[in-house]
Amino acid sequence: MRSGTDGTGSGPGSGGAGHGGGTGRGSGSGTGTAHMNTRYLREHFAYIRDAVMRHLVYPAVAKRNGWSGRVTVSFIIRENGLVEKARVIKSSGYDILDSNAIKTIMDVQPFPKPPVKAELVLPIVYKLD
Repeated sequence: MRSGTDGTGSGPGSGGAGHGGGTGRGSGSGTGTAHMNTRYLREHFAYIRDAVMRHLVYPAVAKRNGWSGRVTVSFIIRENGLVEKARVIKSSGYDILDSNAIKTIMDVQPFPKPPVKAELVLPIVYKLD
């Protein structure tokens, strides 16, 4: 939500030809950062998720050892479409799967350019068939 600015006004005063004044604060809605972020995610989240999943390669050592799990990552897409602050917020329990998820995100960039920085939280599941 964006807040408005202070304003002054003049108008007819009481008792005839007087002059009145006043100040007030207003608020208005506009295209705030949160709104732009929500709109960007609504329009592009599925594309970003699918791009990451298409490029995900199951690490060979994890396959050989039968390791599977779910890693949740968080990352910020800057206005130029590049990633910053990619990090694991919930580990799969295997460092190799966690680091592979981050590497894949970094390899897939750039993403569609958001109007403002956008943070995504993406679960990635490593599952053996």
